[in-house]
Order: sequence, then structure tokens, then C-alpha cells
Amino acid sequence: MKEIELILKTIPKLNPGEKAIVATVVDVQGSAYRGEGAKMLIRANGDAVGTVSGGCLEADVLERAKQVADSGKAQVFTYDTTKNEDSVFSLNMGCRGVIRILFEPLDHDYFDRLSRARGGRKRFVNKVVVEGDNIGARTYFGDGDHGDRSHADGDGFVEIIDPPPSLFIFGAGADAIPVCSIAKTLGWLVTVVDHRAAFASGDRFPDADSVRVLHPDAYEGELHLDDHAVAVVMTHNYEKDKLIENFLLKTNAAYIGQLGPRKRTEKLLAEIGESWPSNLHAPVGLDIGSESPEEIALAIVSEVLTVLRKREGGFLTSRGSK
Repeated sequence: MKEIELILKTIPKLNPGEKAIVATVVDVQGSAYRGEGAKMLIRANGDAVGTVSGGCLEADVLERAKQVADSGKAQVFTYDTTKNEDSVFSLNMGCRGVIRILFEPLDHDYFDRLSRARGGRKRFVNKVVVEGDNIGARTYFGDGDHGDRSHADGDGFVEIIDPPPSLFIFGAGADAIPVCSIAKTLGWLVTVVDHRAAFASGDRFPDADSVRVLHPDAYEGELHLDDHAVAVVMTHNYEKDKLIENFLLKTNAAYIGQLGPRKRTEKLLAEIGESWPSNLHAPVGLDIGSESPEEIALAIVSEVLTVLRKREGGFLTSRGSK
């Protein structure tokens, strides 16, 4: 979630002794705009980072945050919109669901641990008490390492936060620019790689976290793709693509997307002596009727997100009424 990055950047800017409240969605039943784990940091002056709904709850969340700041004690509040259209302070939310939100004073230890896990590209797992006399108490699992959810199951809200996807775009053509831009909007880390210095430049990709001028022969030892990394190959050069795919298939990348027809990729794999791996998607992107570079970029990033979230990418209306 991009809001995690924004909150982590905001905390060091707090004034000395400033009280801040963190609101976290800990349970959702029925329909809601945001899911469990959505966070919002509320500063003493009322400024907020992140959201816990589509905007319909935020005004009341700000008021309740003041109460928690005054008491210094964490609490859980339930917003129930299942009874009638305007059951939450006549807000006429429309969504029919029950949302439980944990309000707690800013816990610097929690965010320090989260920051360390993020810096190490590790999964962060913790369980927080959301009922009884000890609301807000936390237990951490696998701090600084890959957390195991099975050890965290039980009473309380189990929170699992993975590091943001690290997207490697191979090919710095004009069609790669919107892919980089959309991915950064989602809070992903983006590295653009091309052997042509005129294309792989910070001026062309101002949003990228890193722009590398590298020939495929030099990838080994220079590029590190962990199991939270994804790659999109869009060089438009068949021979370069063979070298790139040969490198990528030896990495732990969770997703590899290849531009171009399926038969092209099948031929490419045959020439490097590889069978079709489960993490390879070609042609890359969801079938949304894309025509322009921006629409193609949207299709690509959407497919990556669909795969990472283990969804089918179908129409929400097909899921029926819930």
C-alpha cells in the first residue's frame, strides 16, 4: 500500500512531543471501499495521511482520533452500515458493511520494525489485540525476516505487510514511460534498464527509482530480483529479449511479462532451451482493448497486480451481489 510509504515519510516530520493517532481497519464484513489493513495517520493539527474508506468515514475518524489522543488509550470503533442507508451519522454511505477500526496512539516501535522489514525487503507480520482490556497490545512474528502467518493465527487482528513490488522494466522506449509512471502512482519501486544511454536516462524517467544503462551480458551480479520483484520485457528487440529472458528465468521474480505475440515467446524459449514457466505471461497485459501506449501500460500494470493478488481479473459485477 502506498499509504505505508507516505506514513513512514511523515513520521520523522512530526513535531517533538506531537501526538498522532493511527487508524487501522481490522475487520470488514460485507461491502466496504477499503479492506483490512488500510491505514490512516492523523496528526494533532488534523492533517491526515492515508484513508480507511472512500472518504465517507474520514470526517468521523478525525473526531474519534482526537478522543483517543486525549485519553492516550487505544480503542476499536465499529461502523455498521447494514441497517439502513444513513446508519453512520446520516452519511448515506451506500456500502452495506460492518467496518471495525482500531484507533491507537502512534507506536514508534511498530513503525521502526516495519521500516526495518521494508528496508530489508522482508514480510512484516504482527498480531494486535482488538478486544478486551489490552487493546493495541502487539506480538511480532519473524521481525526482520519472512514472517510465518501460521504462528500468528488466533485471537486478534493478524496483519501481514509485504514490501512494495519492485518492478524491473527492460526496455526504455516511449511505451515504457507510462508503465513506470503508473507503477510509481501505486507506490511500487521501479528500475528501468536499457543498454542505450540515450534512452535510459533520468530525464526520460523522472519517476523511476533507478535507471540503469546495462547490456544483458552485465545483468548477472548487477540486478537482484527477489521474490517480491516483477519484470516486464519490452525492448522490441528479439535477440535482446532472448538474453533477458535467459537471465530472468534464473531469478526469483514473482512475475515476468513479455511484450509480443505468444508464438514469438514460444520460439524465444525454444531457442534458449527453456520450457514455459508458470510465472511467465505473454503477451503481457490484461485484455481491456488497449490501443495507446498509456492504455497498454494500464493493462500491463493491472495484470501484474492481478497476479500478485492472486485474482482472476474479471468483472466485479460477475461476482454477484455481496
